[in-house]
Amino acid sequence: MFPYDKTDAELKDIIGRLYLDLIPLFHYRNKILWSYEQSRQLKRTLKDFSRVIQKLVDSLPKRLHASPLNLDELQQDLAHALSISHYYETSLGYLQEQASNLEINTQNYIKRVDAIAQLDPNGDLTFLERFGEFATEKYLSHVQTDYQALSAGLKPLENFIKTIVGIIEIEKTKNERTLNQTVAIASVGISTASLAASALTEQAEGIVKSILPVPTNQPTPALNHWVNFSLTFGLSVLIGIVSAVITWRILDIGRTR
Repeated sequence: MFPYDKTDAELKDIIGRLYLDLIPLFHYRNKILWSYEQSRQLKRTLKDFSRVIQKLVDSLPKRLHASPLNLDELQQDLAHALSISHYYETSLGYLQEQASNLEINTQNYIKRVDAIAQLDPNGDLTFLERFGEFATEKYLSHVQTDYQALSAGLKPLENFIKTIVGIIEIEKTKNERTLNQTVAIASVGISTASLAASALTEQAEGIVKSILPVPTNQPTPALNHWVNFSLTFGLSVLIGIVSAVITWRILDIGRTR
């Protein structure tokens, strides 16, 4: 661009003609180098996230085989995985942005070199052209390949999140079913016991009178009232328990079929 055999006036003329093209050319070159360096930092960050993701995925079988399942730990894992997923996807977006910046600025750089070459057909711009080719073949190609490879690392995390969500939903459903079954069994037992208590009151009084007769025209002793209450309460509770056990057995058979 500036041969040694040119006079100062000739060099000044060359600079005057090329200055407006050289400034944006080196501007594009600087953007290319900056974007590539940013992409290297993003790649390191995504690699770190990938190692954390792999540890989470590897720990899943152990968590699933734990008995009983610890839902609190699973929920913590889910929160951690969702946080990692957010930062991972954000970093991937930035990496894709740097790939786009590299592509645009490399194209602009090459176009600017071509424009400079037209100003001086005898000029040797090989050293400028070489950088454009290098940026396309190495920088841009590297970033695009990294983006494709690192994007695939998001799939195991997505599967991990879906699995954890599914397990938590299943366990919640089981707990709700167990609670509903317990409430149903208790309701049957209490209702049956109440009905039995109403029905057994008179029979209990007759049984107590036959065991502990009261003389005519004499008030009923307190002991008789207590025995009557205890007998009625005990029989009604026993009937309620039997009804609850029968209900539990029926529900259990229906669940296992």
